[in-house]
Amino acid sequence: MAQANTPTPMENAAKPVQPEVPTNRLRTLLQELYSFFTRTDATHLEITKLLHAPQDTFLYHDTSALAIDHATAPRQSDLANLRDNTTKSPAQREAEKQDLVYVRLNDGDVGTVVNGGQATTETMVKAFEIVLEDERVRVVLVNIYGGIVRCNMVAESIIQAAARLGPLRCPMVVRLQGTNSEEGQRLIQESGLNLIAESDFE
Repeated sequence: MAQANTPTPMENAAKPVQPEVPTNRLRTLLQELYSFFTRTDATHLEITKLLHAPQDTFLYHDTSALAIDHATAPRQSDLANLRDNTTKSPAQREAEKQDLVYVRLNDGDVGTVVNGGQATTETMVKAFEIVLEDERVRVVLVNIYGGIVRCNMVAESIIQAAARLGPLRCPMVVRLQGTNSEEGQRLIQESGLNLIAESDFE
């Protein structure tokens, strides 16, 4: 996608099916659409029908769709405010308030909490609350890869969050990989909570 705005791909994309469509105007439009796509952190941009109108203008006809990366909503607030939140579950809306991304799947009984770059106690508490609200969840998998983030610090946040929630209604498996992962696993094992420390998936 990073090379899509070079002359050759744009020239090819702007070749019209009908010869009376001005290539230069169409190429400019495609460049503007590409710029909009990248500027808005979009993951999907679709125009069902594009009509060539009088005076060499173009009209969007029928339907169009735009999807932006959920994680970029804070910096794309103008677009995020246009979303129809009535179709979202209370858990999804609550997650977005906490800058979390929550995806509820149709099947399965394993709830997952992943990443951890911002794994503070508060975010962990909210993440666990949201996942455990789903009555289908029988076990929670916390999968953390600590690059520049130290796993022992993440482990402390997980322990504090689990302790604040009280007795967990299901086991919680914590997989830590990365910086200080062994120390993090030791803290999880010695926490005295319903937490199971693992270093891999085997």
